[in-house]
Amino acid sequence: MAGSDAPPLLSVRDVRLRYGETPALGGVSLEVAEGEISAVIGPSGCGKTSLLRVTAGLERAESGEVWLDGRRIDAVPAHRRGIGLMFQELALFPHLDVESNVAFGLRMQGLGGAARADRVAEMLALVGLSGYGGRKVHELSGGERQRVALARSLAPRPRLLMLDEPVGALDRALREELLTELADILRSQGLTAIYVTHDQEEAFALADRVLVMEGGLARQSGRPEEIYGAPADAWVARFLGRTNLVAGELTPSGDGRARVRTPLGEFVVASAAAAPGPVTLLLGDERARVEPAEAGEESGAPMPDESVVTGEVVGRAFQGRRVRLRVRSGEAELAFAVDPPSGGGGWEVGDAVRVRLDPASIRVLPPEG
Repeated sequence: MAGSDAPPLLSVRDVRLRYGETPALGGVSLEVAEGEISAVIGPSGCGKTSLLRVTAGLERAESGEVWLDGRRIDAVPAHRRGIGLMFQELALFPHLDVESNVAFGLRMQGLGGAARADRVAEMLALVGLSGYGGRKVHELSGGERQRVALARSLAPRPRLLMLDEPVGALDRALREELLTELADILRSQGLTAIYVTHDQEEAFALADRVLVMEGGLARQSGRPEEIYGAPADAWVARFLGRTNLVAGELTPSGDGRARVRTPLGEFVVASAAAAPGPVTLLLGDERARVEPAEAGEESGAPMPDESVVTGEVVGRAFQGRRVRLRVRSGEAELAFAVDPPSGGGGWEVGDAVRVRLDPASIRVLPPEG
């Protein structure tokens, strides 16, 4: 990856787009450094694919700019931008064999026969399909067709590779296998890529940076750890599956911490910069400890300033190394993925429990509404 002081390879600046009267992009910006894998995530209809299509030159934005390699490319035709594309639909040519599909972009570049054949063989070896050149597309499995599409996208040596839900149609096991291979290939080749998906797990597994979109707008951008650990607001938190959100009133305590009164009780938070007033708390389950509600001091001394939620277990799911508990506390239903008890057994639906939370796992978000 390029150094932090280097200019970005791709810079999309305040791009706006409408389809008729329907706004698709409301002023979205994106920067991708050379050698970086960036993911764009969000629900269906949020503008992810529109952003990709404007960047690739398949759509013309109403306003804004697209720069690649220090050159503005708004008016450059798609086939001259040096951008490789891979879509979920693949768009392989069914009447051509694998070799001819992979060679298509090379022919468009005018690459000669011997050099073209060498590059095709190199790409098929890269994606694990050596010896498949003479096969027809209909003879391939879904995963093999995905590999052919990737080889075809990479063959012309694009400056930027853009992938739109490329494994969305595959079953979970094959999707995870291809994601691992894709990450290895992109990094081994030093490629710069944008990966568009609605699946946060795909994005977090693959990307160096993530852009979260909703309603044609950019909601948050940052490293996967930053996005997950400190979502910008309640909407981002919910999209990431972090639903332990509680409204409260914050009062700074003057020691780098604050106290937040909520319907579930008072919580201590590490938030020196938070202003007093209404907030939303995100209750994380990092280092959370669950114990019977009637447990005494023998259960261990509390962590400094830890906060406690009491309630009833209303659901449980065994997840291998962890147990996911749904706990109803007052009018709220919260979820915690925690380690099972060391002595075996566990918690059952109907158990009264106490959940001890580390203050570092509690995030202060803007109030909703």
